[in-house]
Amino acid sequence: MIKVKAVLFDLDDTLIDHKGAVRAALNNLFFEHQELATTFHDVADFRSCWNDSHKEFYNLFLKNKLTADEQRIKKVQAVWAKACIHLDTQSALRISDRFLKYYEESWAIFPETLPLLISLKYLTIGIITNGESAQQRRKLEKLGILSFIKSVTISSDVGISKPDPEIFLHACRELKVDPSEACFVGDIFEVDIVGAKNAKMNAVLYDPEKQFDEIYPNLKKVNSLLELKQLFTQADFQTQKLEYIKLKDLLKEADQDKELTGFVYPEDETRERIAIIYQDKVVGFFTPRQDLDGIWRMGAVYVSPLYRCLGLASNAIKEFMLGRKGRAFIENHNLSSTMAFLNAGFSKAKEVPEKDGAWYANF
Repeated sequence: MIKVKAVLFDLDDTLIDHKGAVRAALNNLFFEHQELATTFHDVADFRSCWNDSHKEFYNLFLKNKLTADEQRIKKVQAVWAKACIHLDTQSALRISDRFLKYYEESWAIFPETLPLLISLKYLTIGIITNGESAQQRRKLEKLGILSFIKSVTISSDVGISKPDPEIFLHACRELKVDPSEACFVGDIFEVDIVGAKNAKMNAVLYDPEKQFDEIYPNLKKVNSLLELKQLFTQADFQTQKLEYIKLKDLLKEADQDKELTGFVYPEDETRERIAIIYQDKVVGFFTPRQDLDGIWRMGAVYVSPLYRCLGLASNAIKEFMLGRKGRAFIENHNLSSTMAFLNAGFSKAKEVPEKDGAWYANF
């Protein structure tokens, strides 16, 4: 596992299906312009030409050699020039506007994006993306994921773009974390991984098509976004055995009052308690016990409502089960611990019909 305080993501083709949206937009645009049919064999030929033109002029935009509008105009003019059609500035802008309309209508997050962000709510989440600020922020708002993000760093806002390590360092400063305590996840090795590594960050390549398995066999990578759920643990998260009375006092201090709402102590005070420690404070605990049949039962799982550290309880149990094989049952005793398992996407967890409030996972 990677111990971090913050996880930062690339946006396009990592959390959002950018390529799918571009493909849909270009299909619509091609069939609107029959004058292109004599030059391009089919829509795939047209898309290839457009993408080559986009790469050329978009890179100039990222280097601050063209404005956003200038790169849009030149890209369209270059594609139509292949068909020996000269476009003036206004005509190129109108075509570009049509493309953007179709592109924005096709925006979509990947099916795994929302479950992943929910499961990582116990960590600080940020975005580092190359692109035009207004458009990238519209994506986050329209697709409903902005509420999960604490900081958004966009190349056009800061005047530098990936893979320059400075944009990664800028994002870490915004989140008030050291680069060594942060991890960046992106889909382009040369842009995302190299840049993050040069900034001394942890880095994970998102490689859904398994293109880099043989090229970079030792590189930390995932083929599914949901694999990330098992990859991160907090840099300042730990568990510790504590005596029953001491644990009770520490939890009262954590809640800042004398009442632990919804908290149920197990009847057997001799059972071992594992405290969940976050930011040097005890914020919860669980009580593991192994049955004769080898099943681990985690009774009285508790997470302090004051801290609302979603995912801490499930990660604490995962840490405890490292090196221990078998099935673990969790019996929840208050709302915050229940929500911790629901929101953290506890591994292979599902309700046990014969016992309300119980969850299980195989290790």
